[in-house]
Amino acid sequence: MLQKLQGDWMTPDGAPTKIPDRDDNDGPLIEVPSLDLRDGTYYLFSSSNCYSTRDYDVSYATAKSLNVIFDKAHAPAVPLLQLGNFSLSGPGGADVNQHGNKIAFHANLYGDDAASRGMWVATIEGNNGEVKIV
Repeated sequence: MLQKLQGDWMTPDGAPTKIPDRDDNDGPLIEVPSLDLRDGTYYLFSSSNCYSTRDYDVSYATAKSLNVIFDKAHAPAVPLLQLGNFSLSGPGGADVNQHGNKIAFHANLYGDDAASRGMWVATIEGNNGEVKIV
């Protein structure tokens, strides 16, 4: 759920909005949500599957308002980051900077060894509800 808060950042303001739930492509979970507003569109980034597997990835959903259900992006736009992109294994845990043009995420450092993970930063562009790494 996505919940607007009052100025004290603790008190709910209005009813929560349901965000997309997982489907079969997401494995057992969706986690690490990150919200970005760009040109009137909200982008909700999240990771699915498990960080300790090579299937960990980053996808996103969009909405024109925080009061509506987000629409999950579909292939080929997602996963935005996945196994094999830039020779990475298990990329996930993404967050977007305040300008909406950089995305930071972690991935396995040594092949499929999830015990050693490192941080990466990439440039992104969002337009008409679609995000891509450039």
